[in-house]
Amino acid sequence: IGTVDSCNRPVIELDIGQKSLVTAEEAALHERIFELHGPSGRQSIPVMGGESERRHGDHHDQHQQQNHAASIQIRSSWQEKLIKRASGVDMAERKREPSPMTTQKDVEVPRFDRRTFGTEHRFALIGTGSVGGKAVGLLQIRSEILPRFDGARFEGVTVDVPPAVVVATDVFSEFMDRNRLWDRVLSGIPDSQIAHEFQRGELTEDLRGELRALLEILSAPLAIRPSSFLEDTEERPFAGIYTSKLIPNSETSDRARYQRLSSAVKLAWASTFFENALVSRRACGLADDAEKMAVIIQEITGTRHGAHFYPTVSGLARSFNHYPVPGNKREDGVVSVALGLGKTITDGDHVWSYSPHRVTAPPPFKNTSQLLKYTQNSFWAVNVGEPPPPDPIRETACLVRCGLGDAENDGTLKFLASTWDPASDQLRTGITGNGPRALTFAPLLE
Repeated sequence: IGTVDSCNRPVIELDIGQKSLVTAEEAALHERIFELHGPSGRQSIPVMGGESERRHGDHHDQHQQQNHAASIQIRSSWQEKLIKRASGVDMAERKREPSPMTTQKDVEVPRFDRRTFGTEHRFALIGTGSVGGKAVGLLQIRSEILPRFDGARFEGVTVDVPPAVVVATDVFSEFMDRNRLWDRVLSGIPDSQIAHEFQRGELTEDLRGELRALLEILSAPLAIRPSSFLEDTEERPFAGIYTSKLIPNSETSDRARYQRLSSAVKLAWASTFFENALVSRRACGLADDAEKMAVIIQEITGTRHGAHFYPTVSGLARSFNHYPVPGNKREDGVVSVALGLGKTITDGDHVWSYSPHRVTAPPPFKNTSQLLKYTQNSFWAVNVGEPPPPDPIRETACLVRCGLGDAENDGTLKFLASTWDPASDQLRTGITGNGPRALTFAPLLE
């Protein structure tokens, strides 16, 4: 959930993962394990390598997942057969069998058409095949959640999902076959070499034309986000293991804009075979080549401030709080908010967190010195100034890290900060005075 102040009007852009359906065979497998091992048999097989999951997951859950991972290694032969039948994978050989594994509901998405996208449609599809778990979630927000929002209750507030186009999974498969990449990327080469192999690959003429047409319509900075065929399922979330890239989309040359976009799409595809992704699939008993990758091309919400583009606030809401402070309950959930792009939150940096049921509760710090030390003091923005040198395989190539002084000069800090008064040793809401700024988000939350 990202909250953006634009022209003094609040705008909330929604983005959420959606659990997808599993096959009947997989459900039967988990029920059989439950019968033999009790409730612990229903624990998710661990997804290893996801940075955001590792940093924000409950330590207790991690301990249980490690124990469960160890138990996988000693399953009896009949269990191996069940896993093989449910996932289409021989655990010993790690080879993909012909049986397909359906993980998502059928979703109807209009085809991308330059004549209607942005006017009649704000979500469209390039190619055929699956749109991936992340795109399914975005579509369900648009179709099931947004219609329930009562705009009349919140005058001046707009809630929406930014325009997006999904490059479907069949386009990924065609790219792999066309450029003969399968054997090379599964040969054990490092991530950097995999990324370079993908960058050298050639897109079809049709896809090149569709991407150029899309750039004629979208002028804001763009997020290129993997939407995995296997991700966001109930037993295999695969959160945080693939690579997204944010690009400025602000170059004066149409060729340069296209080059950044096509390179970012290839990087998202390449991350399908990065080490973290392969380890995660193996931990779930899936073959290295079991994955198919769709890619979401979506506008970033925010405001331009000189050479920087960023939202005033980004946020992440969870329905369960693993580490509640005294006075809060686990089931009350937790919200984490940050100045600038949401990367600060997903990277596990210092942010401001609170319970939705106790928004203005005192912060869990012993003193002001500790608060100043452990609250956010920098933020991420998209570099929309002088184009950075091309670096197609680095995720942050088009981003810049800014300080609180930058936000104060941009006029965004006044909505979020408090100021420490050394004379009284008190925090005062707002940015009056010359004391140190603390990102307490008090102007919003109070």
